Amino acid sequence: MSRITVNDVAKRLQKDPNVVRAYIRAGLYPFAAAVQMPGRKHYDYTIFPAKFEEYCNTGGKPDISKLMGREGERL
Repeated sequence: MSRITVNDVAKRLQKDPNVVRAYIRAGLYPFAAAVQMPGRKHYDYTIFPAKFEEYCNTGGKPDISKLMGREGERL
C-alpha cells in the first residue's frame, strides 16, 4: 500500500486537515499516531493504511470517550 497523508484522510472523511491532526494527537482515531520529538515544535503523523481502510469500511467514528472523564464528564 502507498503512503497515506493527513490531507488524504481529511478528504476521505470530509474534515479539515487541522481537525484530523487534532483528533490524531488526542488519540481519537485508531488508525493513526502522532509523535512530537523532544525539542521539536511539530508533530510527525503516521497513518496505518490497513487500519484506515477498515475504519472507513465499517463506518468508523472518532472515539470521543477518550475526551470524557469519569461518569461522562468532559475533561
